[in-house]
Amino acid sequence: MALLLATCFFVAASAQSAPPKNIFVLHMENSHAPANIAASDAIRQVLGHEPTVQIFEEYLDEDRLGADSAAMADAFARKYAGQHFDLIMTIGPPSLRFLAQYGERLWPSVPRVFADVDGRPSQLPLNTTGVYGFFRFAPTLELALQLQPDVQHIFYIGGGTPGEIARRGIAESEFRPYQGRLDFTYINGLSLPQLVNRLSSLPPHSVVIFTTFFKDKEGNTFVTANLAPVIAAASNAPVYGTLQGVLGSGIVGGSLFDFGAQTNAAAELSLKILRGTPVASLAVEEGPPNKVVVDWRQLKRWAIPESKLPPHTTITFRELTMWERYRDYVWIVAGILIGQTLLLVVLFTQVRARQRANVAIRGLTMRLIHATEDERKRVASELHDDIGQRLSLVSAQLDSMVIKSGNEIESQPLRECLQEVDSLVTDVHDLSHQLHSSQVQHLGLDVALQNLCKRIAQRNNLTIELKGAEILPEMQQEVSLCFYRVAQEALNNIARHSGSDRVEINFCVAMARLTMIVRDFGHGFEAARSPAGLGLVTMEERLKAISGTFSVSSKVGVGTTITASLPLGGAVIDHDSSA
Repeated sequence: MALLLATCFFVAASAQSAPPKNIFVLHMENSHAPANIAASDAIRQVLGHEPTVQIFEEYLDEDRLGADSAAMADAFARKYAGQHFDLIMTIGPPSLRFLAQYGERLWPSVPRVFADVDGRPSQLPLNTTGVYGFFRFAPTLELALQLQPDVQHIFYIGGGTPGEIARRGIAESEFRPYQGRLDFTYINGLSLPQLVNRLSSLPPHSVVIFTTFFKDKEGNTFVTANLAPVIAAASNAPVYGTLQGVLGSGIVGGSLFDFGAQTNAAAELSLKILRGTPVASLAVEEGPPNKVVVDWRQLKRWAIPESKLPPHTTITFRELTMWERYRDYVWIVAGILIGQTLLLVVLFTQVRARQRANVAIRGLTMRLIHATEDERKRVASELHDDIGQRLSLVSAQLDSMVIKSGNEIESQPLRECLQEVDSLVTDVHDLSHQLHSSQVQHLGLDVALQNLCKRIAQRNNLTIELKGAEILPEMQQEVSLCFYRVAQEALNNIARHSGSDRVEINFCVAMARLTMIVRDFGHGFEAARSPAGLGLVTMEERLKAISGTFSVSSKVGVGTTITASLPLGGAVIDHDSSA
């Protein structure tokens, strides 16, 4: 960390102690020209991040102010008197010519870098390097022929300055191989009304190739980028161009000279010079090649299909379709929906599996309950028919022995045995009735519950109040038996554990549900801390088996309430339908 901080401090200190690097940039035309705007942006992208670099920009504005370059040189000399420059950059051919004529007088021995020159300069002053490119006319014509194979007439539009007339000669040279199969018309320097009138009446199967238009023959000056929309709107044929700066103003496209890319390469050379590389070691180089670029809106305007575009064509100003505009959102929403669908499928599968498991468990529970009831019946029958009868026989024999024994004192042990046996007979009889569900089957749930309450109340010295049993509808046997067993288990638990001397059992039928509430007023317990006993679990499983619900609420010192509830949908016996 200390080393890193020391390094940062050293770099900061070095930057502050290094002298500033001053760059003078001389543009052709004026500050509003798109070519100069692009060039200025490129220079600042490369050099503007250097902490010690200061950039001074000037504009020749040669087309509007005339060609008095000597006066311009004097103005620069006065304005920058005493100002040291470390590098001179020129943008465009007029600026390079100005530098060649006045550079040594204004800035002697200062390194120079040029940019945005059409073609490699034949002669350069000493201490000068730079980047050049080419206005390519033939590739633009090839694009027009590929997009519009029926073209017959080519109209070349340009300004009337000497440089534009010279550029027209380059175009004629590049178009020479097409002579014979295409009709070429060259129009330079017409006044704007004449030019608009001519363009509005072009013959069918025509295209226009527009380069620059700085001045007409009457001396009126123009900004090419500002004039391009007027030309494109007036023309009754598609307009193609050669400059990146006019793209978007109505031209279809072309092989475009890009001032930004060319200046960017020149700025990279300038950066090397500022960092100490000698100008003599940096050769003049050709800048990035022109790119074929088209305006999507003009393709639609002239009904030109995209399928005709050559490979690697750059399409600009494309209006996104609804799919392209919202494609990412659609994929996101689709992904969410698919994910949710898969989640729902998984959850649905799990729910179905759980439902099947619950059905299986319920079936198993019902079979266990039925098996338990069958076993209760078997045990009850054994107690009543076998053990009970045998005990009754023993009781009769003991009674006979007491009668035969005339001695009261000798027969006393026999009488005590007889009483114990009679008590056993009564207990076995009661137990057999508890185990067997015959009362529920033959007398109904209400009568069976009344007898159950009487029996448990007498045995355990309890006061049991049964309410609502007389209004119970006739229900299926397994439903009646379930409520009977739940009440029986609840009363037995209260008698054994609650310490209560009073119990309330309430039945109510409301909202198509049968509800039984068993409440005691004993010790109570904390349900959260007390594990459910086997009796509570058995009651809950019985109710689940018939699609009922079971709950227990208890409070220490207040008592316990057990609630059993069941929808009456299929539980009630419909005598009319059964009949």
